[in-house]
Amino acid sequence: MPEQQQQQAQQRAPERKPSVEAAQEPEFQQEHGNAAAQADQQIDAQAPPDDGKLHQAHADHARLREEAMVAQGKLAEGIRAISAVLQESVKLAKPLVHDDKIKGIERSNDKVDYKYGGDASRLTDIARGSIIFQDELEVRESFPKILDMFGGLGWEQVGDVKDRFMDPASGYRDMLMNVSIDGHICELQLHVKKMDEAKHDAAGHGNYKVIRDIETKQWKSGSNEVAAEDVPVLAKATREMTAHYDGAWDEHEAEMQQDPARWERLQALRAEAADKKKG
Repeated sequence: MPEQQQQQAQQRAPERKPSVEAAQEPEFQQEHGNAAAQADQQIDAQAPPDDGKLHQAHADHARLREEAMVAQGKLAEGIRAISAVLQESVKLAKPLVHDDKIKGIERSNDKVDYKYGGDASRLTDIARGSIIFQDELEVRESFPKILDMFGGLGWEQVGDVKDRFMDPASGYRDMLMNVSIDGHICELQLHVKKMDEAKHDAAGHGNYKVIRDIETKQWKSGSNEVAAEDVPVLAKATREMTAHYDGAWDEHEAEMQQDPARWERLQALRAEAADKKKG
């Protein structure tokens, strides 16, 4: 058979499966065993590390964002359901649902690439939503009720609750928790009206943006320290933002103290939370 015809015949010939005897040969097992090991390594690269931190089930950023879109809708539905129940016992300011507005792609990429060293599984707030209460007492009294409703919604609380009423973040006070919805971790935020208003006004949002931009610049530089020219800018923005939030919180406390019975209940719940944290 001419060489050209022989090549064409080989191209048309179906791939032969190895015989049982051939599959048992050391050369075959080594070749295909290596391929299987490489595939396992690729899968392992997507699996979250066991480092004691909260992780998504995998580290495929594009797939996480797709899953977050679905989870965001279910989170929004759940927040509305929770809010409807809570309206019967507390005066909610409003449920704040983002619907399909998951975390922006640019911010999401920056956190993965620079803050988390390429580990997208650390992103646990791509899908997020908030419930805004009138005051801290309503948050603390509603918290156990919210947890009780998770089962009916098919949600599961994961990780620790961040009680930033006790440990403010640059003056900002709220409560954060993570919930798993169909295996995707989302963030549920419990705010009070005074703090939420302060966060979204010019002083709150403006200074936050300055701080975030400097933080992102530092991430991208790969340095553990803020650039020298940014140090005074960062200090000023942090000082102003903290004072702004502290001022809003002082107003919250003054309003709470106008009702001695509610103020006393709040102090008791704060003491209970502090004891739980110590224990």
